[in-house]
Amino acid sequence: MIFGIDNFSEGAVSKVAEIALSSQIEDSDKLKVDVSTDPASLADGTLDAMVIHGEGLVLKKDLRIAEMKVSLGKISINPLKAITGNLELCEPTQGTAHIAIAEADLNQAFNSDYLEEQIEDTPVATDNQESTLDIDKMTCHLLQNGEIAIEAIAQISPSDATQSFEFISQPRIREDRRGIVLENIRYQNHSEVPPELTDTILNKATQLLDLSTFEMPGISLELESLQVTQGQLILDGIAYVTELPS
Repeated sequence: MIFGIDNFSEGAVSKVAEIALSSQIEDSDKLKVDVSTDPASLADGTLDAMVIHGEGLVLKKDLRIAEMKVSLGKISINPLKAITGNLELCEPTQGTAHIAIAEADLNQAFNSDYLEEQIEDTPVATDNQESTLDIDKMTCHLLQNGEIAIEAIAQISPSDATQSFEFISQPRIREDRRGIVLENIRYQNHSEVPPELTDTILNKATQLLDLSTFEMPGISLELESLQVTQGQLILDGIAYVTELPS
């Protein structure tokens, strides 16, 4: 996409950014980029602000994001390359990120083929013999009190025994601020669960709730806060941008 000087505007830059970002995601219900600047600043390659707002985004790993908003402050771009449709940053920038994930979308991701392949045939010790387990179904409940409840059904081979269990956990931001871990596990209904099964479930949750799941090339995230409400997980943090998709 090439623009002339007369139609090189904040609206044109917004459209370039939308097209570039669309190429980096698998699907979306809505994707909009709003750039704020003035003609003089734009001619010098300065954008006063950029807001990326998406709804129903699918970036990777089959996880649908109900809402994602990245707000950036002043950005310096190469104006000559921008005219040709290439938004090249002159220097890294940062802003804020807001992500909302619905319970239904989280459950769909937990039961996706991608995660199943990562943890299938987990070795466990049952009745003094080596066995393997596969998780047939996993259901997550985001509770009003800020906790996360998980129900799972597992198939143990070679006995073909089925085991179901439920636990409640407390989500916490990882030390590296790159994701969420579940801790303070409390089993319900006096479940007796092999520790390997618990580890498998927790590893599955950790993989899914790693911030790399929500990132696009050139944009990395650092988590500052999380909130669990009835049916929704809300994440807020810092967005570090080294390049914009082209």
